[in-house]
Amino acid sequence: MPKVYKPIKHLHTKLRGGIATTWVLFTLLLGLFAFWNISRETGSLVVWCFQSIPLLALAPGMFKKNYRSYSWMCFVLLFYFIFAVERSMISTSTFTDYLFLALVVALFLATMMTSRWLQRSQKQHLLNPKEIEANV
Repeated sequence: MPKVYKPIKHLHTKLRGGIATTWVLFTLLLGLFAFWNISRETGSLVVWCFQSIPLLALAPGMFKKNYRSYSWMCFVLLFYFIFAVERSMISTSTFTDYLFLALVVALFLATMMTSRWLQRSQKQHLLNPKEIEANV
């Protein structure tokens, strides 16, 4: 007998909001990388690739709504978090460094919750209605 989870209220609404929030924050983070590489003297296409490719590699799985891709995004974002904290704590930090930190934290939280909601949504579809009603 499969494990039955307690249903999450308004799961589909939360899931739609989580996916939309994740994609908006994801796009903003990639836009920030592009802005840095256009506006800074040290910016280049190679630097932009090193910043963006780890995130872009997970985008196809996220587009297919694979919860494992969202989970892997959380792990990848931990490296960005370390770098963002380091950049925001130096004496020459700018507004964009703080924005970078805020985007990484917000994207991590949105991605983590979306991964959970996607997993729960997919597991609920595997159960038959009688099992769900018995455990509500």
